[in-house]
Amino acid sequence: CARVSATSGTTGPRLFVGYTDADWAAVGAKFGRIAAHLGFGPGRLLLNVLGSGLWIGGPCFDELARVSGAGLFPAGPTNPEQVLEWCDTFGIDAVTATPCDSRLSFS
Repeated sequence: CARVSATSGTTGPRLFVGYTDADWAAVGAKFGRIAAHLGFGPGRLLLNVLGSGLWIGGPCFDELARVSGAGLFPAGPTNPEQVLEWCDTFGIDAVTATPCDSRLSFS
């Protein structure tokens, strides 16, 4: 096992998943294909605001930036106002995030 991730446990017990180097290489290959399909690569900058603890979301998109040759801003969870400020300040080309509740107001 070269990497471990886990589910949140929101709807039951947490599940832990182990990845071998070959498993993680397959993740990188898949995300590389996604990046190529999107035209995302060198000269682009990804703001990754997904968590990077045991949850797999953050590390997967870090890997997308790595395999595509794009730059990476690995910020982790933050608020929408901060994301907008960083996008404006740093010229972010893409953002990864989980959706927020549409009933929330960001005025």
